[in-house]
Amino acid sequence: MNQIQAMRVFTRVAETQSFRRAAQQLNVSNALVTRSIATLEAHLNTRLINRTTRNVSLTEAGYVYLQGCRRLLEELDFIEATVVNGDDEPRGTLRVAASASLCDELIGLVEGFRQRHARIRLHVTLGDQAVDALGDSYDVGLVQAAVAPGNGLSSQILSSCASVIVASPDYLLEHAAPQAPNDLLALSLLAQSYSDRSRLWRLRDAHGAEYQLAMPEPVYVVNNAQMLRAAAVGGMGIALLPQRVVERDVASGSLVQLLPDCEILESKTTLSVVYPERQYMAAKTRAFVEFVCARYGQADNSGYDAEQGAPAPQQCDAGLGAPERQQPADAMVTRDNLSGSANNTKSPHATAQPASRPAAPWPFATGEWRAS
Repeated sequence: MNQIQAMRVFTRVAETQSFRRAAQQLNVSNALVTRSIATLEAHLNTRLINRTTRNVSLTEAGYVYLQGCRRLLEELDFIEATVVNGDDEPRGTLRVAASASLCDELIGLVEGFRQRHARIRLHVTLGDQAVDALGDSYDVGLVQAAVAPGNGLSSQILSSCASVIVASPDYLLEHAAPQAPNDLLALSLLAQSYSDRSRLWRLRDAHGAEYQLAMPEPVYVVNNAQMLRAAAVGGMGIALLPQRVVERDVASGSLVQLLPDCEILESKTTLSVVYPERQYMAAKTRAFVEFVCARYGQADNSGYDAEQGAPAPQQCDAGLGAPERQQPADAMVTRDNLSGSANNTKSPHATAQPASRPAAPWPFATGEWRAS
């Protein structure tokens, strides 16, 4: 059996969901297509395709096998083109999983990448799935998290930024802008997680005094940063969001940063590029990893080789087991005149003393609405 040819036939049948259309596109007989699939299933000792008189669908094993076939065939075609034509430009379909909150900046990334690598097709999926779900469904991921080694994944930290507390001007017209951290307790909270951990905020004011606030029960909970941003813009309440998510809104006046003289402790979000850990990285994946590392390195003036247009190897190497790189936090947005300076007024809920234990991470949970 020519297994490579059988894999090509199987891939085409899966994509067209038809034995007949696959045969037409491959310019072979229907019998050859049927025989190739049967031979492949016998070789693997498992059914790959469910057939009825009306449709063709993949089994669970068939879906897994299809992902592997696509990767292998794309790399084989790339190697052959490199040898035969001297053409080493990456090509194929790159499947990207990205955090939904990155959709705005992802547009610029995709446009820039396509301009540089026109032969790579991009299939982008937005969501908030766990990083370890990258699996065989995607080639690379962009996630707002620092990814621990393991789970068969490698990662590069692209940047990190602080989180800020924001509200809309309309909301602040109806509710007094907070002058001190404890004033936040009287405002309606919008959150990304309905849990005690997400409601524990730690702040440090301009005088160095620390506040640990047990925020009230949120009036709105959603597991997506962009939807949380939209709720804040709509005047529903206050929200704690990464500065990169709201910087345009603050600059345009759609949102106001509250207590800009206060630092939100342990609230930085990290942006990482994640990819499967393999001995040989696909050229298309390597091209994307190198591109995003260069893009964020260039933006931060850190680890970027201006002459070569690529990240310095010691800072951001797309190879196996490369070291992670931490970028400086983005600058805080300009203080708006609707927010007053912090003071040391205390309440029973806020104490100006070092917190007894570090705040828990800021988790994401299923979206939920709770009326105030």
